[in-house]
Order: sequence, then structure tokens, then C-alpha cells
Amino acid sequence: MSKHRKLCTAEYQDQPTLKEILKVSKGSKREQEFQERLTMALISGNISMNFLDNQDLKLLWKDFFEFDLPNRRTINKKVDQIEEKIYSLLLPSLSAIEYTAVEVDGWTSVSNLQFNAILAHFISDDWMMREICLGVGKVCWIFHGPSPQIPHH
Repeated sequence: MSKHRKLCTAEYQDQPTLKEILKVSKGSKREQEFQERLTMALISGNISMNFLDNQDLKLLWKDFFEFDLPNRRTINKKVDQIEEKIYSLLLPSLSAIEYTAVEVDGWTSVSNLQFNAILAHFISDDWMMREICLGVGKVCWIFHGPSPQIPHH
């Protein structure tokens, strides 16, 4: 085994290291692309932004990349940019839709926060059912006085 290891080491000694392969400089186009893809992964995976504050992750990141792990503010800016891009692409096509059904959907997150979303449903030109989220908002319940009573029948 040691003979094989020596042969492999000699054969691959001129190969770049993982750090060299992953080298992306701060402010580069590649860094911007990474931030956008990380943002989409966080959104689609419903991953908390607290993930970015993990100190062990930041140390691991420094070992492999020359740019910093994006912070929450950077990711939130990316979310806003992605949202603007999506709306700019969708609004012209939405105005051509003849019939739309609007729905309100509510849910509670794993951290017990309540949200409402407004969804639009329509049939596209290629006869596919489409759904677009028009907005999401956190629900804040404020009651003054006793809780409302549900009448019994």
C-alpha cells in the first residue's frame, strides 16, 4: 500500500489543491454568482438566515475561499434583487391573462410564526395551470380585551 501511495503522490503532485481549485477572489463575478445561488438555496430550502452566523461554518469557509461568507444583510439584498427581477419578468405577462383566481393561504412556521400569502392561479398560453405568489406577510395578532368566543350551535 505504501508503494502505491508513493506512486500516486508522485503522479499527482503537480495537481492543484482543493483551495486552489475553489479560488474565487473577493468582488469577482464568480462571487456574485455564488451569492445568488446561495440565496436561492436558502430560500428554496427554507433555511434560516441564522445558518450564516455559525462560527464553525465561517472558519470552515475561510479555509477554502478567499472571499467572506455572505452575511444576512447581503443575502437579504440578494433576495430583494431576485424579487425585483422576478416581478419585472412576470408583470408584463400577467397583464395579458384574461381570468385569474386569487387565493389566500396561511400557515405557521416551525418557530411558531404565522404567515399569510396571496396566490394567483391562471391558465397559461400553453394550457398549463400556473401559480404565482403575489406576496407574503407575517401575521401579528393583537387582541384588546377578551378572546373572541365561537358561538355554539
